[in-house]
Amino acid sequence: MSFYSKIRKLNNHLQFIAPSDESKPVALYYINGNKFEHICGVDRHNLVPEFPIYDKQGHMIKGGWRRVLMILLQKKLISKTKAEILFNTVLDGRKKAFIIEESSINRALKQAAIPYDDGGLDMKKDDLMDIAAMIRQERTHAC
Repeated sequence: MSFYSKIRKLNNHLQFIAPSDESKPVALYYINGNKFEHICGVDRHNLVPEFPIYDKQGHMIKGGWRRVLMILLQKKLISKTKAEILFNTVLDGRKKAFIIEESSINRALKQAAIPYDDGGLDMKKDDLMDIAAMIRQERTHAC
């Protein structure tokens, strides 16, 4: 079932209106009689990501389906229970943590800490010396 049809199933007064300009997002409206309430823009394509996607400047490129559901819940236009069942998720309002890439030193130290019998790498003295050199190099650059 598509994102659009799931939203319509949650409330049949919710309608998607696509502008003729292909570069513009689809608009989600709550329509009741002759009352039109704009809710938000939604990605034009059916592959709406779970979470919003931002560019390097922090501008939203795509709004995720969780964002749309949270807006609809805040406006009391959908049932939380039905949305959780239909989207197979839990909507508890938590935000997804940002993933920060780990440094190569931390990755190497974690690998060195895993015993070989538990699936770790067979670390030799030279490997540990390489990690130590990486740490020394980072310390000299930090000063």
